[in-house]
Amino acid sequence: MVDGSVVREPGLTGSQWRLHYAIGLPSLQCQEVHLGPSDEGETLKRFQVHKGDIFVADRGYAHPGGIAHVKRHGADVIVRMNLVTLPLTHPGTDRPLDVLKHVRGLQVGQAGSWPACLRVKAERGGQRAHEVVGRLCAVRKSAAATLKGQDRVRRESMRGRSQVQPQTLEAAEYVLVFTTLAMSRSLLNAAG
Repeated sequence: MVDGSVVREPGLTGSQWRLHYAIGLPSLQCQEVHLGPSDEGETLKRFQVHKGDIFVADRGYAHPGGIAHVKRHGADVIVRMNLVTLPLTHPGTDRPLDVLKHVRGLQVGQAGSWPACLRVKAERGGQRAHEVVGRLCAVRKSAAATLKGQDRVRRESMRGRSQVQPQTLEAAEYVLVFTTLAMSRSLLNAAG
């Protein structure tokens, strides 16, 4: 499990840093800690990756380069996503995957899973553009949870002085996850 948090020195002029950490499950032992400037964003590239690892992260880590870093080292991700930072495509194409179109048919509490790919741009250092194969997974929230999520989106929008997009409010009706873990045969059989 990885996450990051801003740490502030007390007082009006106190410095602030961003703490990045990884905790192993089920032991809950600290695996890694990084402290850096507060303007350093959350990225999976920061962490050591071992073959077979599974990284679980919030939407702050939902970026193509970080996910590609994990896959390049033989590991997988389960990451909460939003519609902006993790643009998905249909497998084997450059056609954008309309996430909301796929999830709209879900009933409250119902989960769904769809094949999806992540286009990763070429990076400096010789890494070519490629795609990361995975799945979009979603669960439709209850009405109360949806309202709470939409209120949070509105507050964040006001803080950032930006206009809330209708699709952002609609996306708040779901828990959206991108994973590179393959669906097991028993889950496929159970799904139908």
